[in-house]
Amino acid sequence: MKTKINLIKIGLLISISSIFYLISSCSLIGFGIGAGVDKKKPKTNSIYKNQINTLELGSNVEIILNDRNKKYGKYGGILYEYDSGGIQEYQMIKEALADEVILPNQNDTLMIYLSNEKNTGKLGLFKGFESGKLWYKYFYSEDFSSVELSLVDNFTVNYENNVDSVQINNILIKQKFPNLLHLKVNTKPETIEYIPLVAISKIEVTNKRNAKFIGLGVGIAIDAIITAAAIKSMQNMSFEMSF
Repeated sequence: MKTKINLIKIGLLISISSIFYLISSCSLIGFGIGAGVDKKKPKTNSIYKNQINTLELGSNVEIILNDRNKKYGKYGGILYEYDSGGIQEYQMIKEALADEVILPNQNDTLMIYLSNEKNTGKLGLFKGFESGKLWYKYFYSEDFSSVELSLVDNFTVNYENNVDSVQINNILIKQKFPNLLHLKVNTKPETIEYIPLVAISKIEVTNKRNAKFIGLGVGIAIDAIITAAAIKSMQNMSFEMSF
């Protein structure tokens, strides 16, 4: 008799759990909510050069160049280095200006003083000049930064050679330097291209529309908790009625 009652309870439990899961499934609700969020999210959004730091690694991108040509691929970060041609060009400029100003080599130590912060220096490793900016790398991290040359009062190279505001304004701001910043883009499997930032008009980013899958995952987890609790409750009830 007790065995028969237990079998009835187990069958009832399975039936109730199945109906509860199909009618009140949190996973379906979560999937539906996530799908609604995805639908409202635009397929692409535009990023311009001054917003490049907002671009996430691995994003699918369409790069529109100044000449209207396009590149497609996955964004792999920014290269803060002159390429081989850029290094040669920079060295030629450095030698040509040697009588007027002592320019740093890449990775020389700089102490940079701004016009409005003359008592506080910025310490870093020189990476290059581009678009009226001085680029440097922080000493104790992989982060990079830049400062407008027009805001620099002076900087020292390797703690000894000084470049003052007169040299900066009369020479460096007017001088055209080679392209320093390049976007790393995986255009094909095992193919990487380095695209000069100054050659880029804008970037179209394909947005990830995965909210529906996140909602589904959360819903499944909630369903599992509810179902487990229901099973445990029914088992306890069956045990009590067997006595």
